[in-house]
Amino acid sequence: MTPSPQATAAFTDAPSFDALFDRAVRRHPSVRAAQQAYLAAQFDARLASQYPNVGLSLMAEYSKQADAAKSWLLGGALDLPIDTGGRKAGRLTDATLSTRVARYDLADAIFTVRTNLATSLATLQATDRLRGLCARNVDLKTQALDQATARVQHGEDDASILTVARLDVTNAQNACRDIEVRNATARADLAALLGLPVSELAGLRLPDYNPNLSVLPSETVSMRHERALYARADILKAIADYDRSENAVRVEVAKQYPEVRVAPGYTWERGVSKYPFNLSLVLPPADLNRAGIKAAEARRAAAGATLEAVVATQYAAEQKALSAYSQGLALAQQISVHDLPLAAAQSRRAENLTRLGEGALSDVLTAQIAHSDAQIRGEEAELATTLAHIQLEDAWRQPVSDTEAQTLSSLIKSMEISQ
Repeated sequence: MTPSPQATAAFTDAPSFDALFDRAVRRHPSVRAAQQAYLAAQFDARLASQYPNVGLSLMAEYSKQADAAKSWLLGGALDLPIDTGGRKAGRLTDATLSTRVARYDLADAIFTVRTNLATSLATLQATDRLRGLCARNVDLKTQALDQATARVQHGEDDASILTVARLDVTNAQNACRDIEVRNATARADLAALLGLPVSELAGLRLPDYNPNLSVLPSETVSMRHERALYARADILKAIADYDRSENAVRVEVAKQYPEVRVAPGYTWERGVSKYPFNLSLVLPPADLNRAGIKAAEARRAAAGATLEAVVATQYAAEQKALSAYSQGLALAQQISVHDLPLAAAQSRRAENLTRLGEGALSDVLTAQIAHSDAQIRGEEAELATTLAHIQLEDAWRQPVSDTEAQTLSSLIKSMEISQ
Protein backbone atom coordinates (compact mmCIF):
# COMPACT_ATOMS: atom_id res chain seq x y z
CA MET A 1 0.00 0.00 0.00
CA THR A 2 1.38 3.41 -1.02
CA PRO A 3 1.73 5.78 1.95
CA SER A 4 -0.44 8.87 1.83
CA PRO A 5 0.99 12.42 1.88
CA GLN A 6 -0.47 12.70 5.39
CA ALA A 7 1.69 9.77 6.51
CA THR A 8 4.82 11.47 5.17
CA ALA A 9 3.86 14.79 6.74
CA ALA A 10 3.40 13.12 10.14
CA PHE A 11 7.17 12.57 10.41
CA THR A 12 8.26 15.95 9.03
CA ASP A 13 10.19 18.19 11.40
CA ALA A 14 9.97 15.93 14.44
CA PRO A 15 11.63 18.07 17.15
CA SER A 16 13.25 15.18 19.01
CA PHE A 17 13.83 11.44 18.94
CA ASP A 18 11.03 10.92 21.49
CA ALA A 19 8.61 12.83 19.26
CA LEU A 20 9.61 10.78 16.20
CA PHE A 21 9.26 7.57 18.23
CA ASP A 22 5.81 8.60 19.48
CA ARG A 23 4.63 9.23 15.93
CA ALA A 24 6.18 6.04 14.57
CA VAL A 25 4.91 3.69 17.26
CA ARG A 26 1.30 4.83 16.85
CA ARG A 27 1.41 3.84 13.18
CA HIS A 28 3.48 0.66 13.34
CA PRO A 29 1.62 -2.51 12.26
CA SER A 30 3.13 -4.73 14.98
CA VAL A 31 1.98 -2.33 17.70
CA ARG A 32 -1.50 -2.14 16.23
CA ALA A 33 -1.66 -5.93 16.10
CA ALA A 34 -0.57 -6.14 19.75
CA GLN A 35 -3.22 -3.57 20.67
CA GLN A 36 -5.94 -5.64 19.04
CA ALA A 37 -4.65 -8.81 20.70
CA TYR A 38 -4.80 -7.03 24.08
CA LEU A 39 -8.34 -5.89 23.35
CA ALA A 40 -9.35 -9.43 22.34
CA ALA A 41 -7.85 -10.81 25.56
CA GLN A 42 -9.98 -8.38 27.57
CA PHE A 43 -13.13 -9.63 25.82
CA ASP A 44 -12.04 -13.22 26.46
CA ALA A 45 -11.65 -12.40 30.16
CA ARG A 46 -15.20 -11.03 30.24
CA LEU A 47 -16.43 -14.16 28.51
CA ALA A 48 -14.69 -16.35 31.09
CA SER A 49 -16.55 -14.62 33.92
CA GLN A 50 -19.94 -15.48 32.49
CA TYR A 51 -22.01 -18.40 33.75
CA PRO A 52 -21.46 -21.59 31.74
CA ASN A 53 -23.97 -22.67 29.13
CA VAL A 54 -27.23 -24.00 30.56
CA GLY A 55 -28.80 -27.14 29.11
CA LEU A 56 -32.50 -27.41 28.33
CA SER A 57 -34.35 -30.64 27.57
CA LEU A 58 -37.97 -30.83 26.36
CA MET A 59 -40.17 -33.92 26.30
CA ALA A 60 -43.52 -34.73 24.72
CA GLU A 61 -45.50 -38.01 24.76
CA TYR A 62 -48.82 -38.94 23.24
CA SER A 63 -50.83 -41.96 24.32
CA LYS A 64 -54.59 -42.74 24.39
CA GLN A 65 -54.29 -45.99 26.26
CA ALA A 66 -53.83 -44.46 29.71
CA ASP A 67 -56.58 -41.85 29.36
CA ALA A 68 -58.22 -41.09 26.05
CA ALA A 69 -59.31 -37.64 27.28
CA LYS A 70 -55.82 -36.73 28.50
CA SER A 71 -53.47 -38.26 26.01
CA TRP A 72 -50.53 -35.81 26.27
CA LEU A 73 -47.49 -35.78 28.58
CA LEU A 74 -45.38 -32.64 28.33
CA GLY A 75 -42.28 -31.70 30.25
CA GLY A 76 -39.01 -29.82 30.35
CA ALA A 77 -35.91 -29.59 32.52
CA LEU A 78 -32.88 -27.35 32.90
CA ASP A 79 -29.36 -28.63 33.28
CA LEU A 80 -27.50 -26.20 35.57
CA PRO A 81 -23.79 -26.68 36.36
CA ILE A 82 -22.75 -25.55 39.82
CA ASP A 83 -20.11 -23.00 38.80
CA THR A 84 -18.10 -22.61 41.99
CA GLY A 85 -14.88 -23.78 43.55
CA GLY A 86 -11.58 -24.55 41.90
CA ARG A 87 -12.90 -24.99 38.37
CA LYS A 88 -14.36 -21.49 38.20
CA ALA A 89 -11.37 -19.95 39.93
CA GLY A 90 -9.05 -21.70 37.50
CA ARG A 91 -10.95 -20.44 34.48
CA LEU A 92 -10.98 -16.85 35.73
CA THR A 93 -7.31 -16.94 36.70
CA ASP A 94 -6.31 -18.26 33.29
CA ALA A 95 -8.26 -15.50 31.57
CA THR A 96 -6.64 -12.85 33.79
CA LEU A 97 -3.18 -14.22 33.01
CA SER A 98 -3.93 -14.23 29.27
CA THR A 99 -4.89 -10.55 29.48
CA ARG A 100 -1.70 -9.81 31.37
CA VAL A 101 0.43 -11.61 28.79
CA ALA A 102 -1.25 -9.64 25.99
CA ARG A 103 -0.36 -6.42 27.81
CA TYR A 104 3.25 -7.58 28.11
CA ASP A 105 3.29 -8.29 24.37
CA LEU A 106 2.04 -4.77 23.66
CA ALA A 107 4.74 -3.19 25.83
CA ASP A 108 7.35 -5.42 24.18
CA ALA A 109 6.19 -4.44 20.68
CA ILE A 110 6.45 -0.76 21.60
CA PHE A 111 9.98 -1.09 22.97
CA THR A 112 11.06 -3.18 19.98
CA VAL A 113 10.05 -0.30 17.71
CA ARG A 114 12.08 2.05 19.92
CA THR A 115 15.18 -0.16 19.75
CA ASN A 116 14.95 -0.59 15.98
CA LEU A 117 14.28 3.11 15.43
CA ALA A 118 17.25 4.14 17.56
CA THR A 119 19.52 1.59 15.85
CA SER A 120 18.59 2.56 12.30
CA LEU A 121 18.67 6.32 13.03
CA ALA A 122 22.05 6.18 14.79
CA THR A 123 23.53 3.99 12.04
CA LEU A 124 22.14 6.21 9.26
CA GLN A 125 23.49 9.42 10.75
CA ALA A 126 26.90 7.94 11.60
CA THR A 127 27.36 6.38 8.16
CA ASP A 128 26.34 9.69 6.54
CA ARG A 129 29.28 11.29 8.34
CA LEU A 130 31.54 8.32 7.57
CA ARG A 131 30.81 8.59 3.86
CA GLY A 132 32.48 11.99 3.70
CA LEU A 133 35.39 10.92 5.88
CA CYS A 134 35.92 7.78 3.84
CA ALA A 135 35.83 9.62 0.51
CA ARG A 136 38.56 11.98 1.75
CA ASN A 137 40.53 9.00 3.06
CA VAL A 138 40.44 7.32 -0.37
CA ASP A 139 41.49 10.59 -2.01
CA LEU A 140 44.46 11.00 0.34
CA LYS A 141 45.61 7.41 -0.13
CA THR A 142 45.23 7.74 -3.90
CA GLN A 143 47.50 10.79 -3.75
CA ALA A 144 49.96 8.75 -1.69
CA LEU A 145 49.86 6.01 -4.36
CA ASP A 146 50.55 8.61 -7.08
CA GLN A 147 53.50 9.96 -5.10
CA ALA A 148 54.86 6.44 -4.53
CA THR A 149 54.51 5.68 -8.24
CA ALA A 150 56.44 8.84 -9.13
CA ARG A 151 59.24 8.03 -6.68
CA VAL A 152 59.57 4.49 -8.05
CA GLN A 153 59.67 5.79 -11.62
CA HIS A 154 62.48 8.18 -10.65
CA GLY A 155 64.36 5.41 -8.87
CA GLU A 156 63.96 6.98 -5.44
CA ASP A 157 62.17 3.99 -3.87
CA ASP A 158 61.82 0.26 -4.36
CA ALA A 159 58.82 -0.99 -6.35
CA SER A 160 57.61 -2.97 -3.33
CA ILE A 161 56.16 0.18 -1.78
CA LEU A 162 53.61 0.29 -4.60
CA THR A 163 52.04 -2.94 -3.37
CA VAL A 164 51.52 -1.48 0.08
CA ALA A 165 50.13 1.76 -1.35
CA ARG A 166 47.75 -0.08 -3.67
CA LEU A 167 46.53 -2.27 -0.77
CA ASP A 168 45.88 0.86 1.28
CA VAL A 169 43.76 2.32 -1.53
CA THR A 170 41.91 -0.97 -2.05
CA ASN A 171 41.19 -1.37 1.67
CA ALA A 172 39.95 2.20 1.87
CA GLN A 173 37.67 1.67 -1.13
CA ASN A 174 36.31 -1.55 0.38
CA ALA A 175 35.66 0.28 3.64
CA CYS A 176 33.71 2.92 1.71
CA ARG A 177 31.63 0.24 0.01
CA ASP A 178 30.88 -1.34 3.40
CA ILE A 179 29.79 2.06 4.73
CA GLU A 180 27.51 2.54 1.71
CA VAL A 181 25.91 -0.87 2.32
CA ARG A 182 25.36 -0.10 6.00
CA ASN A 183 23.94 3.31 5.11
CA ALA A 184 21.52 1.84 2.58
CA THR A 185 20.44 -0.89 5.01
CA ALA A 186 19.84 1.63 7.80
CA ARG A 187 17.90 3.86 5.41
CA ALA A 188 15.69 0.95 4.33
CA ASP A 189 15.14 -0.14 7.95
CA LEU A 190 14.20 3.38 8.98
CA ALA A 191 11.79 3.75 6.07
CA ALA A 192 10.14 0.45 6.96
CA LEU A 193 9.74 1.53 10.58
CA LEU A 194 8.09 4.78 9.53
CA GLY A 195 5.98 3.05 6.89
CA LEU A 196 7.38 5.21 4.09
CA PRO A 197 9.16 4.48 0.81
CA VAL A 198 12.93 4.96 0.97
CA SER A 199 12.72 7.85 -1.49
CA GLU A 200 10.59 9.85 0.99
CA LEU A 201 13.33 9.90 3.64
CA ALA A 202 15.34 12.45 1.67
CA GLY A 203 12.58 15.02 2.24
CA LEU A 204 12.40 14.49 5.99
CA ARG A 205 14.38 16.47 8.53
CA LEU A 206 15.05 13.78 11.07
CA PRO A 207 16.16 14.52 14.63
CA ASP A 208 19.60 13.49 15.83
CA TYR A 209 19.92 10.51 18.10
CA ASN A 210 22.57 11.46 20.63
CA PRO A 211 22.34 9.44 23.84
CA ASN A 212 24.42 10.41 26.82
CA LEU A 213 27.48 8.19 26.37
CA SER A 214 29.12 8.25 29.78
CA VAL A 215 30.24 5.81 32.44
CA LEU A 216 27.20 4.39 34.18
CA PRO A 217 27.21 4.58 37.98
CA SER A 218 27.00 1.22 39.72
CA GLU A 219 23.78 2.36 41.43
CA THR A 220 22.16 2.96 38.04
CA VAL A 221 23.25 -0.44 36.74
CA SER A 222 21.96 -2.19 39.86
CA MET A 223 18.62 -0.35 39.74
CA ARG A 224 18.10 -1.06 36.04
CA HIS A 225 18.99 -4.71 36.57
CA GLU A 226 16.34 -5.07 39.27
CA ARG A 227 13.73 -3.20 37.25
CA ALA A 228 14.46 -5.38 34.21
CA LEU A 229 12.92 -8.29 36.09
CA TYR A 230 9.63 -6.37 35.96
CA ALA A 231 10.08 -4.73 32.57
CA ARG A 232 11.10 -7.51 30.17
CA ALA A 233 8.15 -9.17 28.49
CA ASP A 234 9.92 -12.52 28.18
CA ILE A 235 10.50 -12.68 31.95
CA LEU A 236 6.98 -11.52 32.73
CA LYS A 237 5.51 -14.04 30.29
CA ALA A 238 7.60 -16.81 31.86
CA ILE A 239 6.23 -15.75 35.26
CA ALA A 240 2.71 -15.80 33.83
CA ASP A 241 3.32 -19.26 32.39
CA TYR A 242 4.43 -20.44 35.81
CA ASP A 243 1.30 -18.92 37.35
CA ARG A 244 -0.74 -20.74 34.74
CA SER A 245 0.90 -24.03 35.58
CA GLU A 246 0.26 -23.40 39.28
CA ASN A 247 -3.35 -22.64 38.45
CA ALA A 248 -3.53 -25.86 36.42
CA VAL A 249 -2.42 -27.81 39.49
CA ARG A 250 -5.28 -26.27 41.49
CA VAL A 251 -7.73 -27.19 38.74
CA GLU A 252 -6.52 -30.79 38.71
CA VAL A 253 -6.86 -30.94 42.49
CA ALA A 254 -10.41 -29.64 42.16
CA LYS A 255 -11.14 -32.50 39.77
CA GLN A 256 -10.68 -34.92 42.66
CA TYR A 257 -14.18 -33.92 43.71
CA PRO A 258 -17.36 -34.64 41.75
CA GLU A 259 -18.68 -32.07 39.32
CA VAL A 260 -22.20 -31.26 40.46
CA ARG A 261 -25.07 -30.47 38.11
CA VAL A 262 -28.73 -29.89 39.03
CA ALA A 263 -31.72 -30.29 36.76
CA PRO A 264 -34.98 -28.73 37.99
CA GLY A 265 -37.93 -29.38 35.71
CA TYR A 266 -41.66 -29.42 35.16
CA THR A 267 -43.88 -32.20 33.81
CA TRP A 268 -47.56 -32.05 32.89
CA GLU A 269 -48.59 -35.68 32.87
CA ARG A 270 -52.16 -36.01 31.59
CA GLY A 271 -53.59 -33.34 33.81
CA VAL A 272 -51.21 -33.77 36.73
CA SER A 273 -48.39 -31.23 37.33
CA LYS A 274 -45.10 -32.63 38.56
CA TYR A 275 -41.91 -30.87 39.57
CA PRO A 276 -38.99 -33.26 39.25
CA PHE A 277 -35.53 -32.31 40.53
CA ASN A 278 -32.47 -34.26 39.46
CA LEU A 279 -28.98 -34.12 40.91
CA SER A 280 -26.16 -35.51 38.77
CA LEU A 281 -22.52 -36.00 39.67
CA VAL A 282 -19.59 -36.34 37.28
CA LEU A 283 -17.32 -38.57 39.32
CA PRO A 284 -13.52 -38.17 39.35
CA PRO A 285 -11.29 -40.80 37.74
CA ALA A 286 -10.74 -44.05 39.56
CA ASP A 287 -7.31 -42.87 40.81
CA LEU A 288 -8.88 -39.67 42.20
CA ASN A 289 -7.07 -37.77 39.44
CA ARG A 290 -3.62 -38.45 40.85
CA ALA A 291 -2.23 -38.90 37.34
CA GLY A 292 -3.62 -35.52 36.26
CA ILE A 293 -2.16 -33.85 39.34
CA LYS A 294 1.27 -35.38 38.74
CA ALA A 295 1.20 -34.25 35.10
CA ALA A 296 0.25 -30.70 36.17
CA GLU A 297 3.01 -30.67 38.78
CA ALA A 298 5.52 -31.79 36.13
CA ARG A 299 4.40 -28.94 33.87
CA ARG A 300 4.77 -26.54 36.81
CA ALA A 301 8.33 -27.74 37.41
CA ALA A 302 9.09 -27.28 33.70
CA ALA A 303 7.66 -23.76 33.81
CA GLY A 304 9.84 -22.99 36.82
CA ALA A 305 12.94 -24.23 35.00
CA THR A 306 11.98 -22.15 31.94
CA LEU A 307 11.62 -19.05 34.12
CA GLU A 308 15.10 -19.60 35.56
CA ALA A 309 16.50 -20.08 32.05
CA VAL A 310 14.87 -16.86 30.79
CA VAL A 311 16.25 -14.87 33.72
CA ALA A 312 19.71 -16.37 33.15
CA THR A 313 19.54 -15.50 29.43
CA GLN A 314 18.53 -11.93 30.25
CA TYR A 315 21.39 -11.60 32.71
CA ALA A 316 23.88 -12.91 30.13
CA ALA A 317 22.57 -10.45 27.52
CA GLU A 318 22.84 -7.63 30.05
CA GLN A 319 26.43 -8.52 30.97
CA LYS A 320 27.39 -8.81 27.30
CA ALA A 321 25.87 -5.41 26.52
CA LEU A 322 27.51 -3.85 29.59
CA SER A 323 30.90 -5.21 28.54
CA ALA A 324 30.49 -4.01 24.95
CA TYR A 325 29.39 -0.58 26.13
CA SER A 326 32.23 -0.12 28.64
CA GLN A 327 34.87 -1.30 26.17
CA GLY A 328 33.43 0.79 23.34
CA LEU A 329 33.25 3.85 25.59
CA ALA A 330 36.88 3.38 26.64
CA LEU A 331 38.01 3.05 23.01
CA ALA A 332 35.99 6.08 21.89
CA GLN A 333 37.44 8.18 24.71
CA GLN A 334 40.97 6.97 23.91
CA ILE A 335 40.59 8.03 20.28
CA SER A 336 38.88 11.31 21.15
CA VAL A 337 41.24 12.35 23.96
CA HIS A 338 44.56 10.95 22.71
CA ASP A 339 44.65 9.63 19.14
CA LEU A 340 42.75 12.40 17.33
CA PRO A 341 44.50 15.35 19.01
CA LEU A 342 47.89 13.70 18.42
CA ALA A 343 47.15 12.99 14.75
CA ALA A 344 45.82 16.53 14.24
CA ALA A 345 48.91 18.01 15.91
CA GLN A 346 51.23 15.91 13.73
CA SER A 347 49.32 16.98 10.62
CA ARG A 348 49.62 20.67 11.55
CA ARG A 349 53.32 20.26 12.37
CA ALA A 350 54.00 18.61 9.02
CA GLU A 351 52.14 21.40 7.18
CA ASN A 352 54.05 24.08 9.12
CA LEU A 353 57.39 22.46 8.37
CA THR A 354 56.53 22.27 4.68
CA ARG A 355 55.63 25.97 4.59
CA LEU A 356 59.00 26.71 6.18
CA GLY A 357 60.71 24.57 3.56
CA GLU A 358 61.92 22.01 6.09
CA GLY A 359 59.54 19.15 5.30
CA ALA A 360 58.50 17.04 2.33
CA LEU A 361 55.03 16.89 0.78
CA SER A 362 55.02 13.14 1.39
CA ASP A 363 55.34 13.76 5.11
CA VAL A 364 52.33 16.07 5.00
CA LEU A 365 50.31 13.47 3.13
CA THR A 366 51.32 10.73 5.56
CA ALA A 367 50.24 12.88 8.53
CA GLN A 368 46.96 13.76 6.83
CA ILE A 369 46.25 10.08 6.18
CA ALA A 370 46.97 9.26 9.82
CA HIS A 371 44.59 12.02 10.89
CA SER A 372 41.92 10.79 8.47
CA ASP A 373 42.30 7.22 9.74
CA ALA A 374 41.93 8.44 13.32
CA GLN A 375 38.76 10.36 12.41
CA ILE A 376 37.23 7.25 10.86
CA ARG A 377 38.22 5.11 13.84
CA GLY A 378 36.72 7.69 16.19
CA GLU A 379 33.43 7.80 14.28
CA GLU A 380 33.26 4.00 14.13
CA ALA A 381 34.04 3.73 17.85
CA GLU A 382 31.32 6.27 18.71
CA LEU A 383 28.80 4.38 16.55
CA ALA A 384 29.75 1.07 18.16
CA THR A 385 29.37 2.62 21.61
CA THR A 386 25.98 4.08 20.67
CA LEU A 387 24.77 0.72 19.37
CA ALA A 388 26.03 -0.98 22.55
CA HIS A 389 24.13 1.62 24.58
CA ILE A 390 20.97 0.78 22.60
CA GLN A 391 21.51 -2.95 23.14
CA LEU A 392 22.00 -2.35 26.86
CA GLU A 393 18.68 -0.52 27.03
CA ASP A 394 17.14 -3.35 25.03
CA ALA A 395 18.52 -5.91 27.52
CA TRP A 396 17.00 -3.88 30.35
CA ARG A 397 13.87 -3.13 28.28
CA GLN A 398 13.98 0.42 29.64
CA PRO A 399 15.92 3.59 28.84
CA VAL A 400 18.92 4.51 30.96
CA SER A 401 17.56 8.02 31.48
CA ASP A 402 14.85 8.32 34.15
CA THR A 403 13.13 11.05 32.13
CA GLU A 404 12.97 8.86 29.02
CA ALA A 405 11.78 5.93 31.14
CA GLN A 406 8.88 8.01 32.48
CA THR A 407 8.03 9.20 28.96
CA LEU A 408 8.04 5.62 27.70
CA SER A 409 5.84 4.45 30.58
CA SER A 410 3.30 7.18 29.82
CA LEU A 411 3.33 6.26 26.13
CA ILE A 412 2.70 2.58 26.87
CA LYS A 413 -0.24 3.44 29.13
CA SER A 414 -1.72 5.68 26.45
CA MET A 415 -1.51 2.81 23.94
CA GLU A 416 -3.45 0.37 26.12
CA ILE A 417 -6.92 0.33 24.62
CA SER A 418 -9.71 -0.97 26.83
CA GLN A 419 -13.37 -1.79 26.31
